[in-house]
Amino acid sequence: MSKTRNALRKNFENRAYRRAFVEESIRTGIAAQIAALREQRHLTQTDLAVCMQTTRSWIFRLEDPNQPPPTIQTILRVADALDVAVDVQFLPFSEFIEKAIARRTDI
Repeated sequence: MSKTRNALRKNFENRAYRRAFVEESIRTGIAAQIAALREQRHLTQTDLAVCMQTTRSWIFRLEDPNQPPPTIQTILRVADALDVAVDVQFLPFSEFIEKAIARRTDI
């Protein structure tokens, strides 16, 4: 097991760290998924905005991981526009850590 993985597990003992890590993972993950799904469907941000009856700048903000995460209602609107399902799960932190590690190449 890498030193980085061990450090991450150790940091997860701190509740504030866990909360910040989870929020960051959700924010970046949702933004990346929206952009990837849109691109897989060969849609521009403007195309998706038209489909959702909103503006391109609003779509840009959804795809920006530095913005606050979208609401569940917004996520459902995006899912409807892209014709995909949404799967929300509550997980023990130990499972979340393993999923986060599996998604990242730098850990």
